[in-house]
Order: sequence, then structure tokens, then C-alpha cells
Amino acid sequence: MSTDKNRRKMNSQRFILDTFCMLLENIPQNEEDHKQSFQNIGNSIVHTAPEIIHIAWKKMFNYCSKNFNDDTCEWHSKMCELYNSRYEEWVRLESK
Repeated sequence: MSTDKNRRKMNSQRFILDTFCMLLENIPQNEEDHKQSFQNIGNSIVHTAPEIIHIAWKKMFNYCSKNFNDDTCEWHSKMCELYNSRYEEWVRLESK
């Protein structure tokens, strides 16, 4: 594999991990169960091979859509907006 492809995969993994961290930070401290469960997703992302790192988006999406779907809750809405904006940016960057 070329060095450029390796670098791109590492950058992609870093971008996804950064997104995960941003989402985790948005979960309020009093939501300890959600914080811990979401942290487990982060642990699996860290151990995902760069070749299949894109599946991390689905893991984050599935958890967020199942657990943070109350549009009357401000932090739920922020989680959705953050996920969507970061995913759109990732798609744009990956398509270059």
C-alpha cells in the first residue's frame, strides 16, 4: 500500500476518534450510564483496523439514534447535529 493511502487511513481514523471524543464530551456528567456505554464504543474504535474504520460511524450512529433521540432535549439535539456535521465533513474529505 502506498504511503499516501496509509497516511489517509490514519488521518481518517484520527478524525473518527476526534469525533467520538467530541460526542463523549457532550454527554452530561449526570448521564454516567450513557457515558460508560458510549466509552465502550470508543474502546472498540481504537482497536478497529484502519481498513475497516468506516464501520465506527455506524456504531456511533446506532448508539446515538437509539439513546439520544429526544428532540426536546437540547443535548440530544446537539449530539445529532455534531454527528451529522462531522460525518458530512468526513465524507467530503474521503471523497478527495
